[in-house]
Amino acid sequence: MLIDAHDVPRDSVLDADVLIIGAGAAGITLARALAGTRATAIVLESGGLDEEDATQQLAHGLSDGYPVDVTRLRYFGGTTNHWGGWCRAFDPWVFERRPWVADVGWPIGPSELAPWYRQAAAVVELPSHPPGWTWDWAYWRRQLRRWGFALLPDNDVTTGAVFRFSPPTRFGTKYRAELRAARNVNVVLHANALELRTDAAAAHVTEVPVATLAGNRFLARSRIVVLAVGGLEVPRILLLSDSTRSAGLGNDHDLVGRYFMDHVEGSVGTLEIGALPAAYMGGVFGNARAMVGLTPAAMEREQLLACAVTFDADTKLGVGRYADRDSGVTAADVGTLRTGLGGGSSHAADVLVRAEPKPQSDSRVVLSGERDALGQRRLELRYARSPAVESSIRRTLELVGRELGRAGVGRLRIDLDDTDKTRYEVPTIGFHLMGTTRMAADPKQGVVDADLRVHGTDNLYVASSSVFPTVGYTNPTLTIVALTLRLAEHLTGRLR
Repeated sequence: MLIDAHDVPRDSVLDADVLIIGAGAAGITLARALAGTRATAIVLESGGLDEEDATQQLAHGLSDGYPVDVTRLRYFGGTTNHWGGWCRAFDPWVFERRPWVADVGWPIGPSELAPWYRQAAAVVELPSHPPGWTWDWAYWRRQLRRWGFALLPDNDVTTGAVFRFSPPTRFGTKYRAELRAARNVNVVLHANALELRTDAAAAHVTEVPVATLAGNRFLARSRIVVLAVGGLEVPRILLLSDSTRSAGLGNDHDLVGRYFMDHVEGSVGTLEIGALPAAYMGGVFGNARAMVGLTPAAMEREQLLACAVTFDADTKLGVGRYADRDSGVTAADVGTLRTGLGGGSSHAADVLVRAEPKPQSDSRVVLSGERDALGQRRLELRYARSPAVESSIRRTLELVGRELGRAGVGRLRIDLDDTDKTRYEVPTIGFHLMGTTRMAADPKQGVVDADLRVHGTDNLYVASSSVFPTVGYTNPTLTIVALTLRLAEHLTGRLR
């Protein structure tokens, strides 16, 4: 059922088995998983069914340049309302501890998420053929060759990867009727959770005060509470919940809000080509797109963060340095290159990269002194980016460029400035808000455990990209949905 918080009697109490805060990809997925079960659920959504200026103002935050205001949408469906639809399961090596990337790995492995990725593919409406849950590159090589696409040879340096595309699924539109009809789920619109109140030991969430911008106030109580908001709002709510613990809930080890991550992406060079294998070009084929990256062995040898490279055609040629300058590839002039590769004709392709962020403890969300319309302290993001990101991009391009030259495809020019190591050379970000309540078995290393339960609090869980310890170069939405489906099974079992 969908109801409006303005219609809830003032100072009343809403009771349920599960309280879900947030109605984006995670919140709606969890509500759907509980619909039709014996458990009752309440979903608190800050906005309405469409974007509203006054509610969106609640997303305002402070930062030193990171665009926190535009990364989030506070209405039913959340950021799926502007999601681009990119989907891919996290690679197995993302879950491993890579000492040159982070001080922790994931407390779960890829096999734990594999069945949930299959279900998540259906939730985001990936095609059933080829199976939307299949990410194995050997499978996709066979498929692409069958479809007539030429591919670069795999070796111990470079390999391929495939992204699939959701329509994209707008969760607030696609699943609205289903949740409206669910008898055991109440979605409360225009309902803002102010804090999480606990018992004296901060071991159990007892109630959640809720407010509307129009001034109505009431309480929500439940056996289990799930924070299903984004990587900025999850730590904000935990930090605001300071009535029992002055540093905030789940923050005994000063980890809430730390290790904020976002992908780095953008145009980084030009490939002068005769004919590039079409599978790697910007067009979408078969609802998928191939990318070139380094093998796990190559990343470990070079101590690099993960980067994926793809190409868009019809870029203007310009001045820059070439990735093959020290590689041993024959570097003829452009005229000879054109003749040798394309029979007298040549094109240029824009080189695009998606790079993995390096988790850093000083990249963090804190509370500012500025307050919003509800009287709540706004968040402040202190975004930090490691120089390892740019150096990984540069070295990956050199290695990929060398392999493109060896394959006779073309010559890759890198448009990054070698002389200024202090500035961000790739300024574009993915608006993927990750890492601020990372998952770890040890409470001294993370905020939530392998079941997504906040360490030290027996009934509080987080369903969000904020729990990712490391992320590779893959967009977060599919993994958010997979982790939420896994959480739903855990919660229904616990409620039974």
